[in-house]
Amino acid sequence: MKKLPFIIGSFLVLTSLFWNCESKNVSLETKFGRTVFYEIFPAVLDSIHYDMRLMPPPPIPPDLLGEKGYDIKNENDGYSNAYKKWKESDDYKNMMKAWETRTDSIRRDTTSFFIIVQDSINYWENKGIEYFRNLPNSTDTLDFSKKFILDKTKLITNHKNIKFKYRNEFPKGSEFWKNPDKYNVVAFVEFSRIAFDESKNNLILDVSYVRGPLNGSGYKIYLIKTNNGKWIINKIKGTWVS
Repeated sequence: MKKLPFIIGSFLVLTSLFWNCESKNVSLETKFGRTVFYEIFPAVLDSIHYDMRLMPPPPIPPDLLGEKGYDIKNENDGYSNAYKKWKESDDYKNMMKAWETRTDSIRRDTTSFFIIVQDSINYWENKGIEYFRNLPNSTDTLDFSKKFILDKTKLITNHKNIKFKYRNEFPKGSEFWKNPDKYNVVAFVEFSRIAFDESKNNLILDVSYVRGPLNGSGYKIYLIKTNNGKWIINKIKGTWVS
């Protein structure tokens, strides 16, 4: 019986050492995942965000082209031929010149616009996880029992006018979508946690990008690490549209 306290004590010591090691590993993995998130953020945002004001004018509709005097009823590609002729006209050239002037003004504009981000990341949608072979649940580097608090000051973007604000900096509900110009809001972006493969050279994350009520889309973004250690986007898959 004297051996029993010794056995129990030894068991408790070993258990303590085991959990301490596990805790350290989780801490290191969490730090790694967060570092990678901020590293890939500029490329991820570039893959889904575009200033809609810079988009060129859409093709002129057939009815309007007909009103301008072009023959759109010809059986042999009537609209295509009419559109081609219109693109050679002064009307088209003047329209494009006006668009170029407008976009140049937009590019020189220093007004700040805001993308809303969540203040923390605490979910992972496992749809598409089959992309990685033999990917165990533990390969998500973030501790599922804790939230990944998102530090907006670490979010870097290649868009000079874009700033970031947390969702809780705006009124509750959809008020900011009813008057986006008042808040200069261009989008609300939400991210899932990152999932890595066993080599830590491939990752997946889910992103939602919303411009307003019933105007958004979701993506599953796949990145791969190059030989020089840089993360690049390997594939983007649309997951939903509203």
